Amino acid sequence: MAAFLLACFLSAADPAEVTVRAVDEIGLRVEVRRLLSPADQARFAEGASISARDARRLLVFRLRDATAPLFGKYQRAGSWLVFSPRRPLVYGHSYAAVAPDSQSSAVLYTAPPRPPTAAPVVERIYPTADRLPANHLKFYIHFSKPMREGREVFNHFALLDQHGEPVHDPWRRTELWSKDAKRLTLWIHPGRVKQGVNLREDFGPVLSAGKKYRLVVGVSLRDATGQHLAKSFVKVFTSGPADHTRPLPSRWQVRSPRDPASPLEVRLLEPLDHPLLFRFLRVVDHRG
Repeated sequence: MAAFLLACFLSAADPAEVTVRAVDEIGLRVEVRRLLSPADQARFAEGASISARDARRLLVFRLRDATAPLFGKYQRAGSWLVFSPRRPLVYGHSYAAVAPDSQSSAVLYTAPPRPPTAAPVVERIYPTADRLPANHLKFYIHFSKPMREGREVFNHFALLDQHGEPVHDPWRRTELWSKDAKRLTLWIHPGRVKQGVNLREDFGPVLSAGKKYRLVVGVSLRDATGQHLAKSFVKVFTSGPADHTRPLPSRWQVRSPRDPASPLEVRLLEPLDHPLLFRFLRVVDHRG
């Protein structure tokens, strides 16, 4: 394993020691350590999480040319204060570990260069229909690779009206990722959909019946390793009248297979929630 590691051993007058080491084979997951004085060891319980406010007085890990610290978890392990970044580091970027109360130099760590791999792409967006009701609430966006999480992800999605103008602040900025970080549930803000709610009264509905829209996923969106999308993705659709009628399975059209190799076809007659449909729709035999 390539260990892009630099350790700083300080003078006898300054007992601090800071190290950065890779804890995975790639070198994007690291563990940052600072040797604690006996007094600081007595302050922090063994193995317990330590608040960032207290810990950053002793140890900060950041991008080399930045001032803001990375987010992550601090805890004491024996005589060491240990910091584990919340997310993997970015290929090729340089980082610095600093002991703010010490006269020592920063310990530098450079993440390995990015290996040659295919860039992520948007594979599909549900619903796939090109006509959606004006009270439509959410899109499911599927990616080919695990994506980078964080609230800034919403800055990479745009909803454009039929004149190419962006719809003002359409999203509910709450992250809802699948466990593998390859599917994002993108909500239209419910406050812009429900009648009589202040957001809708102030800014109007996000979708209006009879108008055409484009949902654009920007190429600047990154995957978990920091790589941009290979290309942007655009879903074009027209908004129809609001749909206030619940789905009626009795109206669905079911076509039985003609032979064992043929599919069972179910025509739903309207767009339905894709993950919920596959969670609750089952095919059973005559024994149930």
